[in-house]
Amino acid sequence: YEKPEGERRGLVARIDGERVAEGERGGRGRGRSQIERTGFAIDMTVDMQIRMLGQRRFWVTGHGDQPRALALDRRHDVQQFGADGGCAKRFGATRVLRRAGELVAQLKRWQKGADADYVRWGETYTLSLQLNATPLVIASIMKKQMSGHPRAWIFTSATLAVQRDFGHYCGEMGLEGAESAFWDSPFDYETQALLYAPTGLPDPNNYAYTEAVVKAAFPVVKASGGRAFFLCTSLRAMRRTHELLAEQLERAGLDFPLLIQGEGSKNELLERFRRLGNAILVASQSFWEGVDVPGDALSVVVIDKLPFAPPDDPVLAARIDNMQKEGRSPFMEYQLPRAVINVKQGAGRLIRTERDRGVLAICDPRMLTKPYGKRIWRSLPPMKRTRELDVVLDFFQGDFA
Repeated sequence: YEKPEGERRGLVARIDGERVAEGERGGRGRGRSQIERTGFAIDMTVDMQIRMLGQRRFWVTGHGDQPRALALDRRHDVQQFGADGGCAKRFGATRVLRRAGELVAQLKRWQKGADADYVRWGETYTLSLQLNATPLVIASIMKKQMSGHPRAWIFTSATLAVQRDFGHYCGEMGLEGAESAFWDSPFDYETQALLYAPTGLPDPNNYAYTEAVVKAAFPVVKASGGRAFFLCTSLRAMRRTHELLAEQLERAGLDFPLLIQGEGSKNELLERFRRLGNAILVASQSFWEGVDVPGDALSVVVIDKLPFAPPDDPVLAARIDNMQKEGRSPFMEYQLPRAVINVKQGAGRLIRTERDRGVLAICDPRMLTKPYGKRIWRSLPPMKRTRELDVVLDFFQGDFA
């Protein structure tokens, strides 16, 4: 749907390529009858529609304070019914009607935005619009949840701490006075893994940065015989990386299978990656965590940039503004700790068992050139570190001896 210029309350529905409008300026004359004949019922009194598809289609709209629904059967006959439930029971739509009322109330609350502790934002999709209200701070919500359920609460993960410090996580979650403990990994990272920081890469804002990343990482992927994840921080970088790798593989005469996020479901891609044994998978945020590929199928993880959240993210922007008003440092207290945790999650894809071996390549030069970079690499597992490509090539020689 799209709102035409000059219509304050109307909608335009495109049905089989034809344009059908609900009257001029939201009127209910000839335009409404056109819509009903095509099986649509549109009422934008509160700018809301809910579509439920099943044996019949229901277009449930908010009309003032009394939600109503139009039930459309397969022949597109239209019957209107109100809140008395008579016709509603006939069509089995009582619950739909009640739910519509609840959603109308929720939409009105969203529109008013009376709660300053929430940031309101929307996201558009091809055929829909999603409205969200996200709390700026969840500490009070967690405290209320925990006090309402008195019991032992245990939070455990390999990526909660920043340099063995749980302060960021506990602060975000409102876990005051929580006991904490840190155990070293059972993996022998000094012999199983290598952290590689390539030299000569430009600033991440450079227009040719992705080209430089692929050029620096390709010798590593070639030496490992494929078996690599390329974890990118944006969809644009992911697509460009995929294009460049395809060119490099063709130029080198290598037949490593090249996969990219979006070719199939996450589980399907992982299954193909494991089965192929020498594939390269280029992916974005959803593959930074919750992915388990133990064994020889994965031996290289390449991270293109430090995963700082994009500055145009509406929730991040609101939280930064809120922290600045409180006189706090959003970068040191929020953005950097979250980036550290995300890097640890991405790095965690590499070593999954005591027998795994591999190289973690972090291409972002800021890890070594910026003062905050130390907090990042010092939070990683105790791998051997190098900036020399020859050391990386030697690491893989034993795998193909």
